[in-house]
Amino acid sequence: NPGNNLYVSGIATRTTESDLQRKFSHFGEVTETRLVYDPRTREHRGFAFVTFKHTSDAEEAMRELDRTDLDGRVISVEKAKRAKPDLQPLEPTWVAVGHV
Repeated sequence: NPGNNLYVSGIATRTTESDLQRKFSHFGEVTETRLVYDPRTREHRGFAFVTFKHTSDAEEAMRELDRTDLDGRVISVEKAKRAKPDLQPLEPTWVAVGHV
């Protein structure tokens, strides 16, 4: 993450991507707003990613919007972190000792 992608949590169920776009675009050009949805319930999971064209705009939005109200909920705004790769457990390796 070059610093222009923000992770936003604590989002109310009625908040839409358009609401986030409007709120965050006060700080600069937003290139993507993505709420994360539960595939089973099709409701968003209360967090989103907001990407700005410029890192300086993302940093200002993070400073100004972290711990503020959006649709009756206090949102948290921080730099998005890259997902860690899934570490799959190693398959057990069997070694024959002696006669098989």
